[in-house]
Amino acid sequence: MEKRVLFAMFQSKSMESTLIPLLLIALPLYLFIVVALIAGLRRLKPGRSVEEPLVSVVVAARNEEHALPPLLEILIHQTYARLEIIIVDDRSEDATAEIVRSYAAHDQRITLVSIEEPALTMPPKKFAITQGIRASRGEILCFTDADCIPTRQWVEAMVSFFDNDVGVVSGYSLYDPSLIRPALRTRGLAGLLQKVLHAFIAYEARKVAALSAGFTGLGFPWLCKASNLAYRRRVWDEVGGFEAIRDVLSGDDDLFLQRVVRLTSWNIAHATAPAAVVHTVPAPTFSAFVSQRRRHFSVGTRYPVHIQFLIALFHASNLVLLLSIAILAIGSDALLTAGTALALKLGADSLLVLFATPPPRQIRLLTGVIFWEILYLLYIFIIGPLGLFGKFEWKS
Repeated sequence: MEKRVLFAMFQSKSMESTLIPLLLIALPLYLFIVVALIAGLRRLKPGRSVEEPLVSVVVAARNEEHALPPLLEILIHQTYARLEIIIVDDRSEDATAEIVRSYAAHDQRITLVSIEEPALTMPPKKFAITQGIRASRGEILCFTDADCIPTRQWVEAMVSFFDNDVGVVSGYSLYDPSLIRPALRTRGLAGLLQKVLHAFIAYEARKVAALSAGFTGLGFPWLCKASNLAYRRRVWDEVGGFEAIRDVLSGDDDLFLQRVVRLTSWNIAHATAPAAVVHTVPAPTFSAFVSQRRRHFSVGTRYPVHIQFLIALFHASNLVLLLSIAILAIGSDALLTAGTALALKLGADSLLVLFATPPPRQIRLLTGVIFWEILYLLYIFIIGPLGLFGKFEWKS
């Protein structure tokens, strides 16, 4: 009995001697990255441009008869005057085209572009966006998705960030579960799990926003969302559109942005104004969420090596940090060390999410931050690698 106790004590001390050095490496590294991101968020400048160029809002839609009416209502009532709206119907099998035609009959700013045959030269969404841009006239091109809801001041807010040296403006794209159609909501235990999924998606969106806006503020933009993006037509022309990335299903946002950074001298801005926020519908089911995220992760292999290294460093330090804290808390006497490290990590995470969210800030998202952080790690290290395998489709 005494030998077993001594052996357990020896194991505990041995574990501490291994994990505490790991903790002392991972914690400062993770905190440094988070603090740097917060500093980047604080460096973002408000929009000050007062120019009013012609803006083309381009939306690619496939089987979006339920989502389009509320989006079109918002777009036709934008506060920005010099505006045209291009809806690209990509072989829809529902009433998408009819809905757009009915709106176009009452508003000459709306143009319907119909795609009848599958694209042979590039993925469907990139092809649809390309056709929309070709049909547009605007100096500034604004993009959102058919299932998104911007504010009525969205275009005006985005345009205000286009100083003379700015070529691309990215914006916050946040998930709003209230936008889900009643027919897609579930009840009982399934409904509870759906609510948990949607709360996690909302939290994950803030983490993505922190990476996107934070690195932009630091002068290293590499991430943006196609659901809230704008760039100059000149930028599109200078990088050759999507030609260089036409072999990848996704990437009409982040890979395009990275090409702009690499090939041009344009500056990149991130729209911090609350009016520039776009709300979007979260995936209704877990399988739909996994499918969507696998598609998003699939472009990661096309990122430049230094960006892949930064992403790996951020997530690896987070993983080592949480695992070290968990093992120390359960199997050793270093409870105070583990608790202090956990408090520092969660405090940093909470500040990062708060700073990455434009007002009004949703503090309730932080009530379960430890739970969301554990789910976030599982999501990154399980679903992330799945994006490297298999084939993906856009809107089936």
